[in-house]
Amino acid sequence: PHLAIDLRLNEQLADVVAEKVDVGVRIGHLDNPGFVARTVGRVPFFVVATPARLRKSGRPMTVADLQGLPVTALINANTGRAWPWVFSNNRQFHPSTPAFCTDDPESECEAVLSGVGFGQLPGYLALPYLRRGKLVPVLEDAAPPPWDVHVFRPKRTPTPARVRLVFDTLVDALS
Repeated sequence: PHLAIDLRLNEQLADVVAEKVDVGVRIGHLDNPGFVARTVGRVPFFVVATPARLRKSGRPMTVADLQGLPVTALINANTGRAWPWVFSNNRQFHPSTPAFCTDDPESECEAVLSGVGFGQLPGYLALPYLRRGKLVPVLEDAAPPPWDVHVFRPKRTPTPARVRLVFDTLVDALS
C-alpha cells in the first residue's frame, strides 16, 4: 500500500545519496562499499550493421578497419564526448567522426537499423534484430566480455520495507 514508483532513466553516473535514489540498476562496473548490490545478469555487446550497409561499405575484418567506415556514437552525458567502443584484450575504438551521435541508446539502435552506419549495441537492443536478420554481427572474435548488471541500494539501517520490496522484485525480474 502507498508505494509510489519514480522511474528515472539516464546514462549518467548518479549521486544516489544526493538524488535520494532508493534502488538502482547499473550495467557495468559497480564498486561502492556504501551499496548493497546483487549481480543479476550479464549484457553482451555486438558491433552490428544492416545487410544493406554491409553490401555498401564492406565487412570490417579488424577493429582498425572501423576507422574509415560510417559509425554511430553514444554520447557520455558526464563528459559530452562519445563513449569508446570496447573490445577484447582491453582494446578500444574512439568514434572520431561518427555519422550519427546521440545520448539515447534506443535512438542509436534506430540509426543503425536505418543503415546510417555500424554501431556497437548492447545485447538487449541488438539481439531481437540479429535473430530476425535485420542486423548482422561483425568483429565477433573481438567482442568484449559481457558486462555485469547490478541491482543496488544504499546501505541503510534499518531498510524500509518498501525499499526491500522493490529491490527484491527487481532482482527477481532481472535475474
